Amino acid sequence: MITGFSIILNDDIIYCSNENQYTIFEIVLFLKELLTNINPKHTWLLHKMKLQSLHIQKEIMIIKHIYIDGDQLFYCISGDFSEYSKKSSEMLNEFQKKVETYYSSIEVLKQSQKKELFTTIIENIVDYLWDEYETALEEEDLDEDVMYQGFENNRIIYCGLSTQGLPIISQLFDDSLLKNLEFKVDEEKRELFVSSISSKLATISINALIRAKSHINTILIQDIDENCYKYIFFGELDVYTVDMFGSGNYFQINEIFEDLVSNLKVSGLLEIEFVGDLKPFKGLSKYIEDFVSRETI
Repeated sequence: MITGFSIILNDDIIYCSNENQYTIFEIVLFLKELLTNINPKHTWLLHKMKLQSLHIQKEIMIIKHIYIDGDQLFYCISGDFSEYSKKSSEMLNEFQKKVETYYSSIEVLKQSQKKELFTTIIENIVDYLWDEYETALEEEDLDEDVMYQGFENNRIIYCGLSTQGLPIISQLFDDSLLKNLEFKVDEEKRELFVSSISSKLATISINALIRAKSHINTILIQDIDENCYKYIFFGELDVYTVDMFGSGNYFQINEIFEDLVSNLKVSGLLEIEFVGDLKPFKGLSKYIEDFVSRETI
């Protein structure tokens, strides 16, 4: 079932078909800030997001992320269709094309977004797409999406731990993340950069929970420079959130992450209550470091 369509331009949601989905689409704004921070060259584009509501409802958001001359435009569709759905990708492409029929550039879109006719035109497009694809999505035969299987050279880039939006552990395992930065990175700036990633991921996670009443499971990012995908995984362990940034084969990286979460769950290392003191978590930091080293040999 399709649950919503949205168009986001820079820092504004300029169209949302379902007000109940507004806070879900709002997550894209936080992700935009994260990607701008870690990839100022804008060669990483949002592709897909998997969420799970507090009511156990799973949801997918598919995203067409466009960067042109400093502007960022996002076409988004949410629903409970499969992450492997090819029909949903067709629908997203058609959404973009039909909007561009009326608004041929970002500048035209900027000038038109506040006009009353804009909402009417987009609503007509959305109504058409809803009628055209709703049944097709329900009846679609699904295969695992092979585009996530073809990439090798698995890398765990980053791993972190937070609680209630407060970062506790942040570990960078692959310095390839630093190559896109626009400044020379010394040890101090490296630590600040990693801390910034941790803070932003914790903010994204807690805002999704508080505002959208959902847990983010996975964020998929298309790296157009390296022609591959990057993945951010989130896992909930009571009051703690584990996050991992990786690249390579989606299914293999996901399995590594699930193993980490499972091992942490039974390790007893998260029985500590966080009261602002990081010292009791030093053993946990070493545990994660050793786990990643074993998994990526």
